[in-house]
Amino acid sequence: MHLTQLLTLGFLAIGTVSAVPNLRTRNQCPGNQEWRGFERQCKCDIDQLWDDFMQKCHFPAHERPSCESGEKAFCAKSEHEFYEFDEHNKFCFDNGHNEAFCCKPEELHEKIHEKYPEEHPPCRPDMNWNSGEKKCKCEKGKEDRDGKCKHPVMEKPECEEREHAFCAKDKNHFCEFGEQHKPGKGS
Repeated sequence: MHLTQLLTLGFLAIGTVSAVPNLRTRNQCPGNQEWRGFERQCKCDIDQLWDDFMQKCHFPAHERPSCESGEKAFCAKSEHEFYEFDEHNKFCFDNGHNEAFCCKPEELHEKIHEKYPEEHPPCRPDMNWNSGEKKCKCEKGKEDRDGKCKHPVMEKPECEEREHAFCAKDKNHFCEFGEQHKPGKGS
C-alpha cells in the first residue's frame, strides 16, 4: 500500500468513529431521569430507582405489612386513590405520601375515610396530605423551602486555606457556596 492509501483509510476510520452519536446527552435521558454532568450519565432523583418495565424512576415500594387473619394489605395516597397491595402500583411506592396498611376488605372505605378525612386543608400542588402527621408534606427527600418543595441544602464543605466552596450541577451551572446561580455565571 502507498502512503496516500494508508492516510485515506486512516481518515475514513477516524471520521466513522467520530460520527457515532452519543447515546446519552442531557436532552436524551430516558423517562424522568436527569442528566448529571459531572458523572456524565442519566440518573434518577435521590432515593429513587430506575424501573425498566415502567421506563421511569420511582421510589421503592413499601414493605408489605403483616396482616392478621381476615385482613388484606392495601396502599393509599388519598381518599380516592388506593389499591390492594402490589409492589408495582404507584400507590404502594414509599414516597412520603403513600401508606401501606392492613384491614378487612369490608372495612376498607371506613379505614380510608379515617386516614384521609374530607375536611383536611387543601395542599399545594407539589405537596400531599400525610395522614400520619395530619399535615401537608413534600415528597420523601424534599423539604418546604421558600414556598416550594426542594432538596435540602447541602452542608458547606470544609476547605483548606485559600480555597473556596462551590456548588455545581455541571461545567456551565455553578456558583460559590451560598450564592444563587445567575445566567452567564460559570461560563
